[in-house]
Amino acid sequence: MKRTYLLIAIILLTTFTTSLLAKKGAPPSLPKETNLVARLMQYGSQDVDEAMHLVASTSLETLANQIKTFNEYPIPDTIGGLVKIVHKISDTLVAPAFLFVPEGYNPQKPTPLLVILHGGVSGSEFRDMGGYDWRKDERITLFNEKGWLALFPMGKVGCLWWDPVGMANIDWLVREVKSHYNVDDDRVVMGGFSDGASGSFHFGMLNPTDYAFFTPRSGHLAVGSLAGPSQDYVPNLVNRPAYVTVGGRDQLYPTKRMMPLLKLALDACAPMWITSYDTASHNDGYMVFEYPLLVERVENRPREPFPMRLYWELDDLRFNRIDWLEITSLDTTLPPAEWHKDYNLKLIDDRITIGFIHNPEYEGEGVYINSITEDTLLPAVKAGLKPGDILVALDTLDITDIASLNNAKMTKKRGDKVSLTIIRDGQRMTFETEFPPVKEYDAFKRQRKSAALKAQRLGNIFIVETSRIGSFTIYINPQMVRMDQPIIVQVDGKVLFEGLVEPDQRVLVSQFLKDKDRKRLWWGKIDVVVR
Repeated sequence: MKRTYLLIAIILLTTFTTSLLAKKGAPPSLPKETNLVARLMQYGSQDVDEAMHLVASTSLETLANQIKTFNEYPIPDTIGGLVKIVHKISDTLVAPAFLFVPEGYNPQKPTPLLVILHGGVSGSEFRDMGGYDWRKDERITLFNEKGWLALFPMGKVGCLWWDPVGMANIDWLVREVKSHYNVDDDRVVMGGFSDGASGSFHFGMLNPTDYAFFTPRSGHLAVGSLAGPSQDYVPNLVNRPAYVTVGGRDQLYPTKRMMPLLKLALDACAPMWITSYDTASHNDGYMVFEYPLLVERVENRPREPFPMRLYWELDDLRFNRIDWLEITSLDTTLPPAEWHKDYNLKLIDDRITIGFIHNPEYEGEGVYINSITEDTLLPAVKAGLKPGDILVALDTLDITDIASLNNAKMTKKRGDKVSLTIIRDGQRMTFETEFPPVKEYDAFKRQRKSAALKAQRLGNIFIVETSRIGSFTIYINPQMVRMDQPIIVQVDGKVLFEGLVEPDQRVLVSQFLKDKDRKRLWWGKIDVVVR
């Protein structure tokens, strides 16, 4: 298979599903002789007061060292298999996930964790990996050979990779795994295929702090913004590498269509590597070439826990954190700074889409319609198709499965008339309709004004430039600065802070309970009001 390499970095991963044990509510009661950090691991971000009582007799320096060096994780009941994790998000939403624990897992050794987002996330039900034979899956057998943990969240409508519920679920799952398994915090990687790749891009632009790099495979950079409620900002990709793969013959996201978006990321200076497999369709057959690269990257390209430079753009304080920087208020009534540019692109929508989500579990003839999209211009809506219909023909072409439907759609273009034949309640029906015309749209929606911040650290000096920022917080670790010497924070050319930062055990404990990150502990913080 011919490969064409282009500049850009983001990570690739695969489409699995894994889970664990879900806990909510009060921390469990543990024997008094249990290690202090092991007890602390069982607390959540809402348990800061109880945790502070637990560590009251321990100095901050001692506590930080104990957390950093902790390796007394329990031996799991399952090694060499999938463990199910169930997260009760609400009374009406319980999300499963699956965690693969390799045969060589050693609870005393920090272990890489791959977070793998599956494709086809817009179904009406969660997928189930129960009874899945991982030994027949070359991806999981590779993870087993390398001794890596692999987390497979499950998504569906109402818990998508690009909605706040689905994103918060993934955050919770990563912390749940870290609470029970010896995860190497600097080797947590996110990737996926198709929708999983699009979700990985979305995390890279909204919530990359947990991850070393991203590996999107055959996805779309702007799907998270187009399909979800959040606004994505391409310049945020500068904070993490991304290793991107695309296919020249991909029916959904071919290289030719994806390249302008990926070039936009390069123009914003994102560290992104792109590989185009010229003959690849919308499948991951090219992974045979990518596995050795994935191994090299996981082993040799860890996260930098305390980057020298950061950039962050946002319009929503739910996504206000990047590494040691937290934006705490915005002032979007102000004009943007000169350097605060919007990276966006006008796209042409000429895709041939019927307008429904199919049921991938259906094994009969035809394509079973699970749900109808809300776009009233698409043929499914105009023809009056309903959930439960089975599409069996497009024009004169028989539709036996989703592959034959994709092939049939390749014979049509926007604005064409089309006939759709379905089976409904045992009756065969044909509807005449048409595809909508070609339309132009923004790749990244812009319904709200954004704010942005650029920061770099030079020894004990932080130099910050702001655009529409009201206030922010800098978190401090002794590996970043000399804490026995004054720290200076210069904002937009003015010194807004100069002085010593006193170690604060509550800051360390509260942030550790929030992040469960042993490699990056915060000894103190500086709150800065810009205006």
